[in-house]
Amino acid sequence: MKMFGRCGRALAAVAAAAGLVIAGAGVAHAGLRQYQDGFEDNPGAAWAITRTGSGEAGFDFGLGNARSARNNGWLHSGYSLASAATEEIRVPTGSGGRSDCVAQVYANPLNNRTTAIEVYVYNSAGTLLTSSIRGLSFTGYQAVQSNQFVLYGYQTVMVRFRLYDSGRGYDGEWLRLDDFTLTCSY
Repeated sequence: MKMFGRCGRALAAVAAAAGLVIAGAGVAHAGLRQYQDGFEDNPGAAWAITRTGSGEAGFDFGLGNARSARNNGWLHSGYSLASAATEEIRVPTGSGGRSDCVAQVYANPLNNRTTAIEVYVYNSAGTLLTSSIRGLSFTGYQAVQSNQFVLYGYQTVMVRFRLYDSGRGYDGEWLRLDDFTLTCSY
């Protein structure tokens, strides 16, 4: 009986050790880095605005137009097809190795019509990493994501959201932006 007890304990110890080795080998050691900006803390310092033609961009402070909290950004491009408005933000991100990243913002098209927003992501050297055009219906705030892009090492990326006038109306295109997030997994 003593022999069976010792063998059982020895077998249990070996099984436990093997289980730890197998479990340790199978666990992925991934991480997540996330940057968020909801236009709340001095958005004029974080977001750069550029305009073409009669395009305009800015921020609403406490007007009740935000998706969450109190403030939001907005883009307006109107009165001509050469009109555009852009808001862009620079974000430090990445990891010591490879990072797979996606930028997202919530956008709310106005004037009871569909529109499209362009999303560009550049690395710190100014090289375009990804660009996309996302269509939006008039249904309130909707998530708009960039295509996935890859970073190697720590970098500052610039994410740019651009709205062009479609030429469909005298008042142009209007779009609210809120709750920007840049997520990178490594």
